[in-house]
Amino acid sequence: MWRNLITAQPVDWEESLQIAAGMKSTRVLLLGLYLAHEWLGAALPQPVLERAQRDATVRWLAEKVRAQFEGNADASPGVVPRSLFRLRVA
Repeated sequence: MWRNLITAQPVDWEESLQIAAGMKSTRVLLLGLYLAHEWLGAALPQPVLERAQRDATVRWLAEKVRAQFEGNADASPGVVPRSLFRLRVA
């Protein structure tokens, strides 16, 4: 079911990335898509997936999310780690 969420409606990926760029949220979009692909097997167009995979910060953020989700990270990491995460998402 979750895998089909991205493909439930046609997505104009170029426009989606342009909108995200205009909102200064490209990395947030790429992180969400990367996680959907990695965790849920969501199919993404190859250029979108490659863009997310090439971004070392997206991969770093995804690893932090994975560690938190799997319980392999401090449940209350403190202000500095949270701030670093938020700054890198931007």
